[in-house]
Amino acid sequence: MTVNVLITGMGQTIGIGILKALRMSQLNCRLLGTDCERKSAGLYMVDRAFVVPNASSDIKEYLREMAVVCRREKVDIVFIGSDPELLVFAPVAEDFTRETGTQVMVSPDSVIKRTTDKWELYGFLSGEGFPVPETILPVEDNLGPFIARHGFPLIIKPRRGYASRSLLVIRNDEELHFYGRTLKDVVLQEYVGPDDQEYTVGVFVTRSGQSRGAIVLRRELASGLTFRAEVAQDEDIAVLSRRIAERSGVIGPCNIQLRKSERGPKILEINPRFSSTVPIQAYFGYNQPAMAVEHFVLQKEIVKPQILQGAALRYWQEIYIQ
Repeated sequence: MTVNVLITGMGQTIGIGILKALRMSQLNCRLLGTDCERKSAGLYMVDRAFVVPNASSDIKEYLREMAVVCRREKVDIVFIGSDPELLVFAPVAEDFTRETGTQVMVSPDSVIKRTTDKWELYGFLSGEGFPVPETILPVEDNLGPFIARHGFPLIIKPRRGYASRSLLVIRNDEELHFYGRTLKDVVLQEYVGPDDQEYTVGVFVTRSGQSRGAIVLRRELASGLTFRAEVAQDEDIAVLSRRIAERSGVIGPCNIQLRKSERGPKILEINPRFSSTVPIQAYFGYNQPAMAVEHFVLQKEIVKPQILQGAALRYWQEIYIQ
């Protein structure tokens, strides 16, 4: 059986990573891609490409065009490769499937909203007893006691959004007061170190809410993205990440970011989507896009994958069009 897979966000790391992972698999897939920008490298890598409206600018027209593509191309499943499209699809995924017959690989809207809001996520994780860095909404009354407990450096980041975009390290009172005045709607968080103990964990969750193994990567970052990663199958981190993914209500792909501290691991982020490390995960045996096709389209039961050992080193690569 040929499975028609549509990958969005083909101008970004995640979309291209999903494509790479599916091409590593043994699945018979026809791979389609979309992006709002014609000069997106991933559009020149798929079997058929489509330029669609910007999901952030015109939601109605974007969804209309996506529905046209899915019906015409008989798309079996959509994999979302950009955060704005994730936010657009989450509340309408069931309606979209009824209209087009195409499944959308997205967690429930309530999960997307909770994980996008870092203050709400902190409340959920701490309420469930999971280890997290202490986090506050910075106001004048609570800054003094918070600094007294943790000292500098501290982390300040937007309350809403995915991953570590616009994250800043605050190293003294002057920086805290400056960014406290200039940035709006942020959270302040204790700094968890050391820097060489940052991990990203891939977890796939079935429709019944059961995780199927996990892959733990110790990583190094450059400009917010993983540029070196080493398989570090730490069973404590794997078990913790699986519990969090299951308890949070994620369905399908999930990425959990954490750091090890002297007091053990601390959860930094939950991203209920494919990660930018998805092709690295796939190479070492944990292919989440392939699992999603097998489970949600081909109706196969997913068994716990066997993880290989090794490391990944990233570099730039070009694609040429004439």
